[in-house]
Amino acid sequence: MDSQYGGGSKCLPAISKAKDVCLKTSMCFPDKPPAIVLITDGHVSDAAASGEVVQLLFRQYKHRLIFHVVGFGEDFSRSSLETIAAPAGTNGHVHETKLRNLASTFTAISNERTASSELFKEVGDKIASEVKMQLANDFL
Repeated sequence: MDSQYGGGSKCLPAISKAKDVCLKTSMCFPDKPPAIVLITDGHVSDAAASGEVVQLLFRQYKHRLIFHVVGFGEDFSRSSLETIAAPAGTNGHVHETKLRNLASTFTAISNERTASSELFKEVGDKIASEVKMQLANDFL
C-alpha cells in the first residue's frame, strides 16, 4: 500500500487488488463468501473511494462479503476505517490493535470463520507472522 507523508495512507489500491482476487477465487469456491482483511496504520486519504469499492463487492456477492479493516498503532483514524467498512453492513468489522497484538488480531479474525476453520487458522497465522515481520522491518 502506498503512503504519503502527512497525507495519509491510500487503501484503494489494496482493496482494488483484493477485489480482483475475490473475482478469481469465487469461481473456484462459489459456495464460500469472500472475506477481505485490510490493515492500516494511519489516516486513510481515500476512505470514501475505498468504501465505494467495498459497496460494489458487497452488492456483487449478494451481501455475503465479509470485510475486516484493522487499524494499529497510535495514529490511525477510526472514522476512516468505519467509512471503509460501513458499506459491508453487519459484515463489515473494524478492529483496533497495537503492533504487538497483530498476530492475535488476525488469529481472532480467522477463528470467526466456521467453514474450513483449520485452513483459515493456518492462513491467518501465516499472514499475521508475515505482516508482523514486515512491519517490524519497516518501523523498527
